[in-house]
Amino acid sequence: MLENVTDMATSASAVVAVLLSLYVLRLQLQDKQELKRDRDREHASRVSCWADWSSDGLPVLSGAVLRRPVITVTNRTDEPVFGAFVDYRDQVDGHPIRVDVGTVPPGSLKFTEVDLSSVELPADWQPEFLMPALYFRDTRNRWWHRNTVGYLKLDPGAGNDGFWEAGGTFASGRHAPQVEPPAV
Repeated sequence: MLENVTDMATSASAVVAVLLSLYVLRLQLQDKQELKRDRDREHASRVSCWADWSSDGLPVLSGAVLRRPVITVTNRTDEPVFGAFVDYRDQVDGHPIRVDVGTVPPGSLKFTEVDLSSVELPADWQPEFLMPALYFRDTRNRWWHRNTVGYLKLDPGAGNDGFWEAGGTFASGRHAPQVEPPAV
């Protein structure tokens, strides 16, 4: 009788040990996957965009300086990003407008001026109302999307981003990006 109890205890201990080992193995796998995901995102996480007023401006008689809205794309890495483009919201009907930015060199900024001279804007209008979203390809040939609130994720792919369904259009040549060389 004592042998049966000992055998059952040994078997139960073995089952618990196997289950515990499988649980620890699962945790290790999750940690490895998270580390890989972080490593894959590291380059892309250092590329971003935002809308602001231009640093230069046109002085007017009142002493004020008229500034233009610009969308800035920055690459704070040691590698270029390719095929970058920005979608921003049309200030009349809200549909997305896509602007080609091109290659963004390492450690540089690219500025894209947005011409809103033909649009009647409210007095409290700010450039962040453009709500820019950035798309780009890293040196490992992965496409990334940084949305209007800065969240970074892998790009769903051409035709899967909702651009056409939202009435998106391509910008004209008036949005030629200007590159600021890397700081020396």
